[in-house]
Amino acid sequence: MSLKQNNQNGIPLVGGALAVLIALPIAAFLGSFGSTYESRSLIYILILGWTVVGAITLGLISSRGSKGKQLTIKHLLLWIVSVWVWPLLVLTLLARKKH
Repeated sequence: MSLKQNNQNGIPLVGGALAVLIALPIAAFLGSFGSTYESRSLIYILILGWTVVGAITLGLISSRGSKGKQLTIKHLLLWIVSVWVWPLLVLTLLARKKH
């Protein structure tokens, strides 16, 4: 079995994975402000869960439009920001579909 060299379906996967990897230290830092172990772990899990759900949602949305595109720094930065504000992007997409 051979791998296709022109397969661009991995762009959403790479963008989402890097965005979540960058979210890990941010979640750990913000989680350190909890006063107890339970509050620290809850902050960490909520922030990490938010970004993982965002990465999955954005991956599903963007997988249709990523064919033939190259992965650039601009796309990676857009993924990193979008993982944090993904509900706004989903609402915008839903509003466009209504019109």
